[in-house]
This record gives sequence, C-alpha cells and structure tokens, in this order.
Amino acid sequence: MLKAFVLILSAFLACFVMAEGVVRSVGSGPAFEISPAIVFTGENGNFQIGGFSGDGMPITLEVYFNGKVRKFFDRQWTFNSTLPSTSLYSYVTFKSENGYLTSVATALVVSYKIMTNIENGIGISNLPDYGNYLKGTEKIFAIVPPGYGRENVQIIMDNQTILDQPIAVSDNSPKIFEANVNTQMFEDGFHTLFAKANLITGESLLVQKKVGIDNNGPKVVSFSGSELFLSGKYSITVAATDLIGLKDAELYVRNADNTLSFMGKNDFLNGNVNFVIGDFTGSRTFVVKVTNVVGFSSNYEFTITNNQSLIMPLIVLTVAIGVILLTFIK
Repeated sequence: MLKAFVLILSAFLACFVMAEGVVRSVGSGPAFEISPAIVFTGENGNFQIGGFSGDGMPITLEVYFNGKVRKFFDRQWTFNSTLPSTSLYSYVTFKSENGYLTSVATALVVSYKIMTNIENGIGISNLPDYGNYLKGTEKIFAIVPPGYGRENVQIIMDNQTILDQPIAVSDNSPKIFEANVNTQMFEDGFHTLFAKANLITGESLLVQKKVGIDNNGPKVVSFSGSELFLSGKYSITVAATDLIGLKDAELYVRNADNTLSFMGKNDFLNGNVNFVIGDFTGSRTFVVKVTNVVGFSSNYEFTITNNQSLIMPLIVLTVAIGVILLTFIK
C-alpha cells in the first residue's frame, strides 16, 4: 500500500516539476495560471508575464510588485514591468478574489546578470561572473522552478555544503536561494559546484558545473633581456604561468620620479611574451602587468642592467682609429 502511494506521489510530483514555465494558483478563489513562472529580464530590466483564468471566464486579478499594485479584469492578461537596477531578483504575486475566496500564485523575476539554464529541474548561477571561474567572495544562486514536494535545496562545492535551505513541501512557487562562498577556503584549481533539490520521494533534482578557482592570478617565473645587434633596440622576454591560461602583458618603465610610462602590450605565446624597446645604458626598472584569459591580472617588477650598449661605440671607435693609423703608415 505504501509503495503504491509513493509511486502515485512520484508521478504527481513529476507532472508539476516538469511544468517549469507555468505556475498554477493555490486557494479557494478563481483559479488561474501564469507563465513564465521564472522570467529573466533584458539588459534594461524589462520583463513580461502572461496569465489566463482557469475556466476561460474573466476574473479580477491584483498584481503586487515592487511596492505597487496593478489590477486586471479579464480572462487573460499581460503584466509588463521593470526590475530595479539595484535588484538581482524579485517575486511577483498574483491574487484573485471572489468575495472571501482568494487564490494566489507567485512568479520569479531574475536579472539577466545571473541568467542561467534551468536543467533537470534546477539552475545554478554565480556573481561576479568570470565565465566558469571564481575568485574572492562569490554569490552562488540556486534557482528552482515551481513544483510540490521539495524538502530542501542545497548548494555544494565538491563535498562541502554551502547552503541547506528547507522548503515547505506544499509550496509550489518558484524559488531562488543565494549563498556567499569564500573561494579562498578552496585550493586554486578546478572544482565541482552543485545545486540540488531533494524531494520527499527520495529523488533529487541536480545540476552541476565545473568551475575554476584562481585567487592568486598569473605568476611571472622569469625575465631576460638582450640587445638587438646593430638595431638600437633592446628585447625583453617575460615568462609566466597561470592555472587558467595567459592572455597578454603590458610593459611599463619606472621613471626617476617613480611614475610609470607605458612601453607596449603583447600577447603570450607558449607562456612567453616579448617586447622590443629603445636601447638604453645602465639599469632600468620595469613593471609588467600579466593578465589571464578571464581578466585576472598581477604585476611584477624587475630590474635589467645593460652594459652591452657601450661595446658597439668602442668597436666603432677602435676600427676608426685603426683605419687612421693604417692611412698614416702608408
């Protein structure tokens, strides 16, 4: 008997969990549905949610959003609004009434800044967004479509639970949960980030993605310099390494007043970047800014001493003196 009950309940939950785009009203008032249950805004914050009555007859509907109330009387309607730029998400509440009878449904509005795909009945996102790379303190979001029977939602990094949030099993509204994670608690490298919703049937809705953590940024491992023979130029090569991948480097020279002058910007090739600058004599201090493929950067300062530029004038002078002496000897 219990097994049959669990099977029926599983089928019932599956029907609701799969309806990610629609949320149905709950209550004794006029029934209605709204769609999408989860809407991502455009870059201007605008969004649109539609709805229709359950029996096709006009109903009185109130929409509560951002401290304002809008009223409709129709069998279907469209609600347009804008998510404030200071918000990453918000809920929109729809309410129908008939005397003392009330029905309610809730939609979730999510900023484009944390837009993500809802896969396997749950979605995961993070901010700031460096692609699939994290650093410092990040906000991790779990986005759950409408559905009954969810006991809790978890956010997990590798085997460490970052968030474990209970949900009332009778609540069918879409949800978003956020947790702060200090990525410095984890080693630099690649990790697995999970969002998980556990159902009362013992099943789970799970989504995961690989993320890279890089709190240290790129590192310069060596530098070298050499004069380009008879060109009046000097070549500087910088070698660096990075977990994620190197992009480019900017070279600056430190002046006598401690200011920096830009000397050039070049891409890395096989971990090396080369700069060709004007020749100089003596010691010069340089600063190189190394950037990886997702925009993390670090600075490295080094000093190069060049005495080779004195050699060529001495050679030229020696040859000239030799020529003069040979002329007089003849």
